[in-house]
Amino acid sequence: MTRTNSRRPLPATGRPWPELRAHLEELKQGDADWRGGRTGAYVFWASDEVLEVAKAAHTMFFSENGLSPKAFPSLARLEREVLEHSADLLQGDHSVGSLTSGGTESIMVAVKTARDAMVAERGITSPEMVLPYSAH
Repeated sequence: MTRTNSRRPLPATGRPWPELRAHLEELKQGDADWRGGRTGAYVFWASDEVLEVAKAAHTMFFSENGLSPKAFPSLARLEREVLEHSADLLQGDHSVGSLTSGGTESIMVAVKTARDAMVAERGITSPEMVLPYSAH
């Protein structure tokens, strides 16, 4: 989480794209070079071709929201297919799952899933989690 001790009002008008793009490019100058393979857990690089396909696919669904499978059945189908592939890779049987955005959300969902399983399978009613102060 980023902390700030100041406030900044939203601008009254937007910026022209060339100006905004230049600003964003300037901000990126201090970022890690993920193409150089030195970011380990933050970027999973395959190739330029895979990147272009991923960007094109992302653009196709950029404005849709997966929270509404009735409005966007294509997203529900894609989610189901990813879960089916995952179940197959992990040798799952009649598996269920959900997609998360990564990071903290994924950790929280995994912990809740483990807790719910222990309640159902072992009758644990007051679960505890032991972890270091430095835990994510």
